[in-house]
Amino acid sequence: MPDVQIPTLDGARLGAYAALPRGGNGPGLLVMHETAGIDSPVCILCDRLAGRGFIALCPDLLGRQKAEANAFDIAAGLRDLFAALAYMRHMPGCNGKAGALGFGRGGTLAFLMAARTDIDCAASYYGAGIDAFLEETEDIGAPFLLHLAEKDSLMPKETQEKILAAVHRNVLVSSHTYPGAEHAFAIPEYPGFNQKAAAEAEARTLAFLTKHLLGG
Repeated sequence: MPDVQIPTLDGARLGAYAALPRGGNGPGLLVMHETAGIDSPVCILCDRLAGRGFIALCPDLLGRQKAEANAFDIAAGLRDLFAALAYMRHMPGCNGKAGALGFGRGGTLAFLMAARTDIDCAASYYGAGIDAFLEETEDIGAPFLLHLAEKDSLMPKETQEKILAAVHRNVLVSSHTYPGAEHAFAIPEYPGFNQKAAAEAEARTLAFLTKHLLGG
């Protein structure tokens, strides 16, 4: 469902779904999808975020990677996100502020965007894969919000403890673990949806994004 074409660093084009707030003005928010790519639930989420005042931009991170590849190329995905971040900041109506919000694999990418760019804030949901990059925790220079699912089948308890021990050394990072919640607990259309955990995490995320991007 991409409706925007973003120039990439190698001269190609990256499709993205864009949802604009009423009036078209606001801070930019990069939304990074799970392994399913840009699907209807992601578009619904972007539309809801636009209703809260954000310019929500979700790049199609699978569109330029081979469909038959089992392993997602993190480095290539990040290069596309760097291009999307630059594009978003120059979108008509964007006030120059930019945040990132990622789910699953996108949660890992949100962590890396917080560590490797000058983004204003980032939030990550159940980012299985963060543990491979924990040495970059100290590079996070903007507020970062981490949501973990206690029963995440992709992130065992030992891995979660390792991640929490690392991120707690950076005062800019705040974290929350949701008892009984499974991977993908935040998306109503996904099998792991947990209404209680999703509502709590959403409230925290919206307050976080509002504070750091809207100044509220």
